[in-house]
Formats: sequence, C-alpha cells, structure tokens
Amino acid sequence: YRMKDTAGRYLYIGKAKELKKRVASYWSKQAQDRYQVQFLLKKVADVDCIVTDTEKEALLLEDTLIKKHKPRYNIDLKDNKTYLSLKLSIQDRFPRLYATRHIESDGNPYYGPYTSALACRQVADFIEKYFQLRTCSDRELASRKRSCIQYQIKRCSAPCVGKIDGGAYREIVGEVRQILEGKSGAIRANMTARMKEMAAAMNYEEAARYRDLIAGLDITMEQQKMASHRSGDQDFVGLYREGERGMIAVMMVREGKVVENRWFSLKDVSEEDELLTTFLLQFYQTGRFVPAQVFLQVSSTHPEILGEILGEVRGQRVLLTVPQRGEKADLVRLAIRNAREHYQRSAEREVDTEEVLQNLQSSLQLGRLPRRMECFDISNLQGKQAVGSQACFVDGAPDKNQYRRFKIKTVPESPNDYAMMYEVLTRRLKKSADWGLPDLLVVDGGKGQLAIAERALKELDVLSVDLCALAKKKEGEDRDKVFIPGRKNPIRLSKNSSELHLLMRLRDEAHRFAITYHKKLRGDQLTRSALDTIPGVGPQRRQRLVRHFGSVKKVKQAGAGKLAEIPGISPSLAETIYRHLHSTGT
Repeated sequence: YRMKDTAGRYLYIGKAKELKKRVASYWSKQAQDRYQVQFLLKKVADVDCIVTDTEKEALLLEDTLIKKHKPRYNIDLKDNKTYLSLKLSIQDRFPRLYATRHIESDGNPYYGPYTSALACRQVADFIEKYFQLRTCSDRELASRKRSCIQYQIKRCSAPCVGKIDGGAYREIVGEVRQILEGKSGAIRANMTARMKEMAAAMNYEEAARYRDLIAGLDITMEQQKMASHRSGDQDFVGLYREGERGMIAVMMVREGKVVENRWFSLKDVSEEDELLTTFLLQFYQTGRFVPAQVFLQVSSTHPEILGEILGEVRGQRVLLTVPQRGEKADLVRLAIRNAREHYQRSAEREVDTEEVLQNLQSSLQLGRLPRRMECFDISNLQGKQAVGSQACFVDGAPDKNQYRRFKIKTVPESPNDYAMMYEVLTRRLKKSADWGLPDLLVVDGGKGQLAIAERALKELDVLSVDLCALAKKKEGEDRDKVFIPGRKNPIRLSKNSSELHLLMRLRDEAHRFAITYHKKLRGDQLTRSALDTIPGVGPQRRQRLVRHFGSVKKVKQAGAGKLAEIPGISPSLAETIYRHLHSTGT
C-alpha cells in the first residue's frame, strides 16, 4: 500500500497480508502516540494498493518502490558515506581495485568502509604491488597500444596489450577477493609452498618475491583487532534506539575475525522486526558480500522469505538466527553496545549542531531555524563557459543529493555575474515544487549579489525564505562579512565562531562545485579538435584518422589522396575533410 499527499507524492510505502486491518491500525491509540504517525496522517490524502501473489513478491516490491520513490516517512538509513571503501570491478573483463566513497548497486563487491583513508590506500597499494591488477581507467585500457610505466616497474600485468590472458587474470582477481574478505589462510599456505619450491630450484629472486608477498599479506591482515576461536563468515546486527531515533551496527566476521564495523543512523524508527527486515534488504542488495549466517537480536518479520532472498544474492543458503546464549549471543550484545556508543557520539554532535544553528538564527535575525541552507555561486572565464552551482547543507552537514549545477543560458558571453546569479536563482526557485525550499538562502558575494537575490525572491513571490550574502574578507580585514536585507552595515560574526565557519564551509562547497563544472566545460572545449565539426566524420572515423596519421596536425598535412587510403574514407569524404581543414584556418 502507498500513502500519498494532495500532490500525489509518496509519503509511506508498506506491505500487509490484511490491508484493511493494517491501514486501520494507523488510527489506533498506540499508533497515535508516535509522532511520526501523527505527522503522516495529517498529510495523507489518498491510499492505493498493489496486489501480489506471495509475501516474497510483496517484500521485493516494497523494497523496489522505497528505493525508487524515497518516501518521507519510510525508514531512511544514513550510512557513513564519507568513509572510503574499496571497489573491485568484477563486472569488467579485467577488473581493477580502487578506493571510492560511493557505493552503488552495480553487481560489484565493496570492501570497507575504512575509517582511516591511509589504511584503505595501504591495502590497495599492497594489492597493486604484489598482485599487479590494472590501475588505468576503462578508457585507457581500451585505447592503449603499448604497455605503460606500471608494467615496466612490475606493478601491473598489462592486460591492455595482452601480456596476460583473461583466465590467468581472473585467478589473480579470485585471490584478491579472498584476501579482502578475510580468507587469507589458504592463500598464505599456497604462497609459502611456492616460495619453498622456488628456493629449492635456486630461483632466489622469485623466492624473495614470495617472501615479501607473505610479509605484506601478514601486515595487511594484522589490521584485524579481534578474533574468535571459531571460523566462518558471519554478520552480527545490533540495534539501539531512543524513542523514534536509533542506530544499527553491523559487525562483519570473516574466518573468525572481526574485519569491519559499520553504522547506520535511523530516524522515525518503527517496530524492530519490520525495521530489521527493511535494513537487511537494503544493506545486502547493493553488491556487498552476503555471509552464510546473520545473527540478530530479534527475528525479522519474514525470516524464511528474507533468508531465501539473501540466499539468491549469495548463491547459497543464508541463515537468519537469534542466538539465545553463548558466544554468538555475546557478539550480538557487543554489536548492540557498538550501536549505543555510536548513537551517543552522534547525538552529542547533533546537540552541538543544534546550538550552532540556533546561534546563527539569532545572529542573522532569521525567521526560522536554518536546518536546510543553500548557497549559490557563479564561475566563468570572461563570461565564457559560465555556470552556477547550488550547494546544500542539512543540519550543518552536506547533503550532496541536493546539489545542483546550472549552465548559464540567457546571459551573453560577457562577464556579468549579477545577471548570471539572477538567472540561476530564478531557475532554482521555479523548481521549488519539486526541490522544496531552503530555510536560508546564501549567495556568495556582497551587497550587489544580495540585492539580486532579493529581487529574484520578490518577483517569484517567495517570501518564506531567509536570505544573506557572505562576502570574502578584503586585504587588511580579519574575517568574512555577512550582509542581510534591510541592514546597511554587515554583520561581523566572531572570526572563530562556529556559525561563521559553517557559512564559510557552505560557501566553499558551492565555489568548489561551480569551479569543477566550469573546468569540465572548459576542458571539453579545449579537447575538441578540428575534426569534430566535419560532416560525415563521426567518432570512429576521427579515431581512425588520428591513429593512422598520429595527430590532427598530420591529418591536416595529408592530401585528399592520402586521406582516401584510410578504410572507411571515400574519395568524396576525403575531399570534404581536406577542404574543411584548409578553409577554417585550423
């Protein structure tokens, strides 16, 4: 069932065997005691339903719809996305391993996250050094004609030029996966045997390589801080909650060793069994390794069906268990303790943020608490490749899902930052029905930019949004200045205040986002060649021409006859290319 508001936006998506009974339960006294339900029912205008044949189908459909529509009142799992993870791109013909902060549902395994970026890169460097996986991009892999320096220094097996076949490369990838999943025992024994074989054959250089490989493997695996006397792949899931908020901790055990912890903050926490079902679906259906056993503090709502779904992801049976006593129960309690400790630390940080936001509201005389702040900046080079950016902070932290970028369309190629800012703000404000509105709108600049923003808000009749401008400090000044409407002089926040630093971080994010987009557009223009605008010459023919002659310059130097010798270039097209290159002055 799907609850919607008057605009047709999804507020909540759920499942039930008896739909009438479940929906009616929202109006029960017990449900009314929950603030989440109270706010939900005030906004619900319609409820529709989809019928499925089985509970399993309903569970999968609910998960799919929640991911697609992101309803406001469904559980929102906040992952520690700022941490680095290692991605092994097994979907590629020749997989590579690299660090990333973004976990996607792309069928590739992710390892981590690593709370220490240094530790993450040390593991990646160890893999690169001893297992020689490629580090180049897919584009470089496809276009390379000879091996690079990485192959020369023995840090890459050069699959790009056929120095290793696909089967041998996949065997290496399999070993890398075992190491990253904590299964190093068999690989270490195999390496030790190879080292002894090489030494017996007096191939001491190769034996020394295996010796160093074993030493590096031991150092890498020593990062595991806790160990159990029993082996196996298991996850222990603990939930801690206070009222409508909470935290989930996952302790990952591989071959008896706790290899990593992960934490997920929760808002609007529902019943624990339903919450765990939703969490497990979201957590394991994103390309992560699924262990043979998952231990919980309470049973999920559909343990058999959920186990079947996770078993399909794993390729083998998965058991969901609630241990009652012994070592497994102790580890579940340890996961709960981890969740509690992490929740309390997060709560302390949130209290600090709340105080900063309250101080900012007071200092800038804002009408509302600035929980959602958006900052806008312009970037261009003498009016060319002009772009605007929107950075967004929610509760003092970046919300990159709300970042937006704008390519300037209405302003001629001349340096007119005011007109560009006006265009960006009006385009953004016209999207308020879809994107919502911020509590505080910040523009990068001084009184001029502030006046432009006031004009845009007034013309579009957006009166509920607070506004300020943040001007960079000039030479001889010790801090940035804040301008607000209706006040001639700037507000000078303390140069060491958290409020000023929060605004500066927001402004710097908007600036970074704008200049990154501007550089991309400028780079795209610079990399365009004279061949790009010739009728009849597409990407493949351009590539063929450049490969044959070596450069665009040499293509221009060639006569029409030489051009016609290239496969796929007819005499008439060769004449067109020759005339175009010699008539444009390129």
